[in-house]
Amino acid sequence: MTPDVVETTYLKAKNAASSAGYIKAAGEFRVKRQRYARKKHFDIARTSTEDARTRFKNLSRAAENYFLDITCGHGMRLVRIIAVFLIAPFFPALLFAFGGELFRTSAGQLESLRQLTTPEGLAILYDNIHFSYITFLTIGYGGIAPEGTLARLFAGVEVYVSVILGGLVLYALIKRSEL
Repeated sequence: MTPDVVETTYLKAKNAASSAGYIKAAGEFRVKRQRYARKKHFDIARTSTEDARTRFKNLSRAAENYFLDITCGHGMRLVRIIAVFLIAPFFPALLFAFGGELFRTSAGQLESLRQLTTPEGLAILYDNIHFSYITFLTIGYGGIAPEGTLARLFAGVEVYVSVILGGLVLYALIKRSEL
């Protein structure tokens, strides 16, 4: 069977399950259908007989599909997107704390993991985590500011990612209600 046929079959199964009131099954069929759609888009993107625009468009669709699968299970994994939303700011916080001059914030930086055994080192780590979460949530209060070039860039990227992930929480809520 081709991905197109499988995708159509999953769509029909999703619609039938939804009509019969089997919401969980309909959601699972939706996720499976999206995965086959991604395979179809990747196959088109790899086809050398297609023009560059078509290949790029299908590669973009496949990448978007993959992102939605990983982050929120195509709207069916609300807990997953909430977990991603809660954990995401922790990674820039580590860059702010350990990334060197380019990632420096006014909270300071740690030069080694050994500094985490001191109260001052823990305070620096906590302040950088605090700064990252405040930036991510776009609250924007506090006395900590990005100083390094990449710290300023990442502060902006964090806000952008926050908006996208917040939108995905809404997407997951809406998709779950549509079934």
